[in-house]
Amino acid sequence: MYHGRIPLSSLKGVQFLCVNDLYELARLVIRLHEAKNEGTNTITFQTVHGLALDYATVAGVSREQVEAVMNTAGLPSGGAIVDDELRPTDGAS
Repeated sequence: MYHGRIPLSSLKGVQFLCVNDLYELARLVIRLHEAKNEGTNTITFQTVHGLALDYATVAGVSREQVEAVMNTAGLPSGGAIVDDELRPTDGAS
């Protein structure tokens, strides 16, 4: 179920194993989606649930536990994480 947009910056301070780990992974995943979709009409959204699954896969931990930490921080599982941070647009980021 879709629960609106969640600014990427709202993940700062939310952590599972280390400081800002969820924020850093979300930032990477969003940038990878942007790169993959460049030159197409495709828009890909990363949900909190999907980020928890990605994190669990990379870190070898339980998705349910990761998602619970995010939910406790006020991030609903169906929310789409969107990049609200300005970055250079010249490819130098």
